Amino acid sequence: MANYKEPWNKGKGMSLEERKRRKAEYYYKNKEKCLQRIKERYAIPEVRKKRLEYSRWQLIKYKYGLTKEQWMAMYEKQNSCCGLCDKPKTIQQLRVDHDHATGLVRKLVCAYCNIVMGVIDNEILLKQALRYKSEFK
Repeated sequence: MANYKEPWNKGKGMSLEERKRRKAEYYYKNKEKCLQRIKERYAIPEVRKKRLEYSRWQLIKYKYGLTKEQWMAMYEKQNSCCGLCDKPKTIQQLRVDHDHATGLVRKLVCAYCNIVMGVIDNEILLKQALRYKSEFK
């Protein structure tokens, strides 16, 4: 049986895989206790907001390679507007538009324009949509 007296982040001599395995084992043995701690942590509105914002920027960094500073520079360069429809948008309303084939980041766009760009990027779907619309003219 494993010895759990040593904190997870101070596992000297332990590999990353071993620390992950032990952490998972602890979680499954103490699931209710762990879930209660998480629930209490997120019950504080300021903590929840801070964690959600941190998670958002981490996801943007991971998916698109953009730091918060780079994203904010794009936002300011676009004058706080959607890069496609040019309507003013808040930070929370904008998404990163990128080319799925190359991964190249294009601009920040609103959710609606992001969906439109997804259709435009799919040439087959775009042709089908135009043909469908022309049927009702």
